[in-house]
Amino acid sequence: MFRVFIALDITDELKSELARLIAGFQSAGADVKWVGPEGLHLTLKFLGSVEEARLDGIRAALKAVAARSGSFGFRCAGLGAFPDMRKPQVLWAGILGDQGNLVRLARRTDESLAALGFPQAERPFSPHLTLGRIRSPKGLRGLTEVYSRAPFTPPGTVSADKIVLYKSATGPGGSVYEALDTFPLNG
Repeated sequence: MFRVFIALDITDELKSELARLIAGFQSAGADVKWVGPEGLHLTLKFLGSVEEARLDGIRAALKAVAARSGSFGFRCAGLGAFPDMRKPQVLWAGILGDQGNLVRLARRTDESLAALGFPQAERPFSPHLTLGRIRSPKGLRGLTEVYSRAPFTPPGTVSADKIVLYKSATGPGGSVYEALDTFPLNG
C-alpha cells in the first residue's frame, strides 16, 4: 500500500520565499507542524492508501487528463487559514492567476479518478499551498499576530506544465514525498 496524491510543483524560488516566511513564524513558538521547502506543492487530489496494483490505472487516468489540459501560470499571494484565523487548523498561502484552468484541472483529475472508484471531493477545490498544521492552541495568539502582518511578496509566476503523482511516506522528520510519475500538460 502506498499513500499517494496528485499535485503541481512550484518553483524553487517560491519554495525559498515560503521557507523564509515559515522560519519567521516558527519564532512565535506555536505548536505547529511546519512544512519543509521540499514538501511544498499544490495538491490537486489526495487519494490516501492505494494498493500498488491500482497505480497503473491511476497513471492512465492522469495521462488522459494531462493530454486534455494545457499548461498555464499562477501566482502565490496572500496568507490565510482553514477554517479561519480565529480557529486556524491549517495555515496556507493562497493562489492567484489562472483559477479557471486550475479548477478545471482539479475537477478533471477528480472525475477521472472517480471513474476508478476513488471518492470525489466533497468540497469545492480551494487552491492553496499548505504551510503548516496546528497541533494545539499553545502559542497561537502570538502566531496569529505575526502571521497577520507578515510581509509576503511572492516571486513571479509558477508555470503549471505537468501533473505529478506522488508517494508519501512518514519518516522521522515528517512526511517524505517521492515522485512516482509526471504527466506533461500538453492539451
